[in-house]
Amino acid sequence: MGLLLALAALAMAEPIHAKRLPPVELCTSEPGFEEFRSRLRQIVARKDESDLLALLSDDVEVNFGGDLGPALFAANWEFEGLGESHVWGELEDALSRGCAPTGDALMAPSLGMQFPEDLDPFDTWIARPGTVLRERPEDHAPIIAKLDWDLLAASDPNDDGWESVRLLDGRHGFVRHEQLVSPLDYRLVIERRDGKWLITAFVAGD
Repeated sequence: MGLLLALAALAMAEPIHAKRLPPVELCTSEPGFEEFRSRLRQIVARKDESDLLALLSDDVEVNFGGDLGPALFAANWEFEGLGESHVWGELEDALSRGCAPTGDALMAPSLGMQFPEDLDPFDTWIARPGTVLRERPEDHAPIIAKLDWDLLAASDPNDDGWESVRLLDGRHGFVRHEQLVSPLDYRLVIERRDGKWLITAFVAGD
């Protein structure tokens, strides 16, 4: 019943034509999930590879190419016992952007579940809080708007660290690439297996 109520709340929280997509938190009522997420955040903070592997299901999905299991997860993220894998930054980002139910599982960040059905996730960016939309791809160009989880239509790609984008109200400008989030970025899928929360997927793309 908890998941059904959460899905209803999500539908009310984000109309399909929303111009902004702030993350939502709809997983806190799931028994034992907060303890699991707190433990996972601690593991990420100390970059503990062995403890992270212990939280994976035996069939954890590593990518959309069919790779499954903790061993392939470790190989994919280049675990070498030094805590230097780039998985930690991706996990930290995923855990910082809410959580929402998807079927019998939970997903973090929530953005993938919130994303409007009438937009193409391959051609849409989401602006981090504090993002600045400028008239030209220059740090001192005039400011068009200050953004906070605004949805942006991608325009022509730019190789110098800027993205040409358009707000859903039609205004066009440029933002720094590092200020943007994609709805297809890495997502954690977490499920209860035999009474225990486990990571069953950590994938990006579609």
